[in-house]
Amino acid sequence: MNMNKQKVSVRKNSIDSFDSRYTSEEEQLKESIALLESRIARLKELPQKDVLRARLLQLKLQMESYVQTKKPKSFENFQYFLNAYLVILYKKKTDFANDLGTTPVMLSHLLSGRREPSKEFLYKLMTHSRKVAKGIPAFKDEIWLAVFHKDLMNSFMNDRSNWKTKAEKEVSWQGVND
Repeated sequence: MNMNKQKVSVRKNSIDSFDSRYTSEEEQLKESIALLESRIARLKELPQKDVLRARLLQLKLQMESYVQTKKPKSFENFQYFLNAYLVILYKKKTDFANDLGTTPVMLSHLLSGRREPSKEFLYKLMTHSRKVAKGIPAFKDEIWLAVFHKDLMNSFMNDRSNWKTKAEKEVSWQGVND
């Protein structure tokens, strides 16, 4: 039994000291801080266009991941991605609403989930993202439809217990089953 404990502690220590460049945790921490500061300095030098492009690409990848995953994160939904898109591109929600030809109140209802997007809103959002994401590889405007569809599916399946029993009672089939 002591031998097993020794093996575990040896393994743990060998993992902790895997990077042999550092003689102490303090040295490793200083190097990590220096690296982080260097990265921040480089990011500050990037043109705003490149930063915007990178953030839109990141959003695109998150949306694609959401659409493809079977069990998405609880906070991810159409409103989450719409808000992220808005935050990337605009300082004020009213400017975004104006660019889409909608009202700030309507946008607020969409972002809060009190209202579902209409076809017209989705068309406008797709057109807007097509114009904004010209330089983003494979940022297809249809991703908005896919995200919205995924939301509908999740909502439908999460609400299954409410409708299933009622449907079972109300629906009948008189035909022949094999």
